Amino acid sequence: MGDGMKRMMESDLTPEEVSAQNTKTFAALVDTLIDFEKPLAALVNGPAIGIGVTILPHADFVWSSDDATFRTPFTQIGLVPEACSSYLLPQILGSSNANEILLFGTTFTAQELQKLGLVSRIFEKEGFLNASMEALASLSVLPPQSMGLGKSLIKSEKVREILHQNECEVLSTRYTSDEVIEAVMRFNSRK
Repeated sequence: MGDGMKRMMESDLTPEEVSAQNTKTFAALVDTLIDFEKPLAALVNGPAIGIGVTILPHADFVWSSDDATFRTPFTQIGLVPEACSSYLLPQILGSSNANEILLFGTTFTAQELQKLGLVSRIFEKEGFLNASMEALASLSVLPPQSMGLGKSLIKSEKVREILHQNECEVLSTRYTSDEVIEAVMRFNSRK
């Protein structure tokens, strides 16, 4: 059973209240990612699942190890896309590939996502941390004001407004649905 489900069952709060709390916390995280002014790097060195995938489009670049995989099993557990992925991933991957990952839970490799534009650089697994830290160090000497202004031009206010209208409301209604509870029970019983 997932940690969120355990907390809900052990809490004095109703499932709806726990869902509302979780949604508020999650929305605050997503809002922070949307409005983050400094360059944001995402480094993936292994399987990225669920939110580990959906937050990647908020990063200014995604670097991955050569054996990393990416999967979002939302539908399998009765949930819906999160973290603005229903808007951002079709923009990056194209609608067909976004449907594959968001609706069908298809696993993608780092190489596939590099070709589609989500992953910008791939490093060998051996030495991933050292190579990516070296590359990040070379970026850290770039002029910060220029970097911030450039980022604000690339991610315009209009795009940020769209992203702030994310999937949290729909997602919050799913947490306590019978369909999600049954799907999570089935998913956990397979383990």
